[in-house]
Amino acid sequence: MDRELIPMSLLTLVENALKHNVATRNAPLDIRISADESGITITNPVRPVLSVESSGIGRSNLSSRFGLAGAGTVVVSNTDDVFTVTLPWLPERAA
Repeated sequence: MDRELIPMSLLTLVENALKHNVATRNAPLDIRISADESGITITNPVRPVLSVESSGIGRSNLSSRFGLAGAGTVVVSNTDDVFTVTLPWLPERAA
């Protein structure tokens, strides 16, 4: 796919997954990244670190950045077991 995302947005989500979930050598955090025509999807199991609270600022910031870029909506799904974020592709540039 020859599509683009907002720079560093994927890295932000991977860092947040590691910050907010328990990951050890014996129990690594399985972060899955996939792409399709709608965007890039990042999925990880929910294994919360009890000492870290989430303010939601990171997700809010990403949503604002994608909205301002005209890319569409960042889709977040959070269940008891799985956390998923889909980042939309940036609009294609005119040739």
